[in-house]
Amino acid sequence: ILPVKENRIIFEAYSGKNISCNPKAILDYMINNNYNYDYIVVHNDKHNEVSSDGKIKFVKIRSFKYFYYYATLILLKKIVHKLH
Repeated sequence: ILPVKENRIIFEAYSGKNISCNPKAILDYMINNNYNYDYIVVHNDKHNEVSSDGKIKFVKIRSFKYFYYYATLILLKKIVHKLH
């Protein structure tokens, strides 16, 4: 059994082609307002990388890490509840 990570959020849009629109706006807002989360972005071109500031981890869609991060994610309902 894998350990659940309570402060992890995964951002995935357009099958990993890019991070834009609402997911990008939400990610930017959360980082700029210092929400303490482990940010995972699904992105086919930047997999296995970390952003220059270390706040965002990039993972390739359908990779081992992709499934690992999803398997250890808490329910979306809990995440949304914490933001209100």
